[in-house]
Amino acid sequence: SLGLELSPAALVAQKRVPRARHVSRRQRLARLAGVFAARDRRLEGRAVLVIDDVWTTGATARAVSKACRRGGAQHVEVYTLARVAR
Repeated sequence: SLGLELSPAALVAQKRVPRARHVSRRQRLARLAGVFAARDRRLEGRAVLVIDDVWTTGATARAVSKACRRGGAQHVEVYTLARVAR
């Protein structure tokens, strides 16, 4: 109804990353660096909205946003459904 295109296959995880409970933000950022990549050219010149389930440290949002930008996205916003309390 909003006229948005849903594209869950626009990004691909290039490797599996084990769950990261009880690790620091720095460790999470290092684990996720370079994990995601744009699958094809569908992000080029687009505004992208990424929806993540839980924001813990922001490492996933950062890694996915970088992959979208490398894939040609002009603008990336990340929405999350919940945030972990510190």
